[in-house]
Amino acid sequence: MMLDAYEPVVRLRAATKADPYSKKPVPDWSVPPSELSLSALVGNAGSSEPLVPDRTPVEADYDLFFDSDSIDIGPNDRILVRGDVCTVQGKPFAWPLAGMVVQAKIREG
Repeated sequence: MMLDAYEPVVRLRAATKADPYSKKPVPDWSVPPSELSLSALVGNAGSSEPLVPDRTPVEADYDLFFDSDSIDIGPNDRILVRGDVCTVQGKPFAWPLAGMVVQAKIREG
């Protein structure tokens, strides 16, 4: 028997401010972001840890599968997944088998 495998995730969206040079809107993470609670299937998409003598960051990826292809998540948003605040990688895309797929990355160290 399969239990509901969807996990809670939170979309974090920054306020915007004008870039001082281009005057285009850019994310302003100095202001508390707006939050939207969602649920998704969470897949571990792997991690990387380069083998070098100095301490280097560890990067881990999640694949998030939403049951709708109209979830409002963009490339400038962040996603809270399993206690990790991740950046959205690339552009979220519709997938016929799952609705929408969002790739999220966290960098530690």
